[in-house]
Amino acid sequence: MHLRNTMVTLNSCRFTTQLRHSLLMVFILLTSLNAKQFDGDVFEFKCSEGLLFDVVRQICDFKQNVDNCDITAEKQISKPLLEKGGCKDKTHLSCADGTCLPSEYFCDGSVDCPDESDEGWCDMDNDPNAAISCDMSKCHLPDCFCSKDGTLIPGQLSPNMIPQMITLTFDDAVNFENFDLYTKLLFNPNNRNPNGCSIKGTFFVSHQYTNYQFVQKLWNDGHEISVHSTPRSGDVVDKKCHY
Repeated sequence: MHLRNTMVTLNSCRFTTQLRHSLLMVFILLTSLNAKQFDGDVFEFKCSEGLLFDVVRQICDFKQNVDNCDITAEKQISKPLLEKGGCKDKTHLSCADGTCLPSEYFCDGSVDCPDESDEGWCDMDNDPNAAISCDMSKCHLPDCFCSKDGTLIPGQLSPNMIPQMITLTFDDAVNFENFDLYTKLLFNPNNRNPNGCSIKGTFFVSHQYTNYQFVQKLWNDGHEISVHSTPRSGDVVDKKCHY
C-alpha cells in the first residue's frame, strides 16, 4: 500500500510524509492507534490520553519526551560521498559532509554521520553494503543460485510444491494498547496453519511501558519472548562494544 503525500495528525503534531507499509503493518497500525480515514487520503491517528506521537521515533510517548511537533515535512538528507570522499582508510566511506566512517556503518539502521547521510540513501541502487547483483551467466547450481526477479525456483519445481514460511515478530512494549490485538485478532485460536497447528510469534520486548503479566500470558500461550539489545535504550552506544 502506498499513501502518497499523506497528511497525518497526531494530537498536536502534524506532518506530511510518504508512508510505505505492508498491508499487515498498516492493518496493525490502524487497529492499534485508532485511525480514521478521511477524503483525500488523510488519516488521523490518536495516541492514548497524555501521550504525543514522536515523529522521529515513530512511537507514542509522554509529552515531555516529544519535541518535534513542529515538523511539517520529511527532512531532505544529502547523498553520501562514499568512495568519492577520498577517505585515507580504504575500509571507510565518506558521509555527505566528508566525515569518514567504517563502511559497515552505512545502511545498518543506526545513524552515525553528523548529517545522517549514512542512513538516508539505502535503496538497492545506493546501499554500499547491498548484496552483489545476480549474474546468471556465472551463477550455476549446485554452487550458486540466484533469481533476478525472485520468481525462479531451483530444480524447476512448481510453486504449489514450495512451502511458504512466514515469521511474525513484534518490537517494543506489550501492554493494554496492543494485547487484545495480539490475542484476540492476530493469534485468535481460530487462525491456524495449514497443518492445523496454532500460529505463534516472537516478541522482542522492551522494559519501558511493558505489562509483564501480559508477557507471561503470551509465553504461556507458546509464543517466543526475547528482549531488546542495550542500544534500544535510547542512549548513544559505542559500536565497538555492541554485542
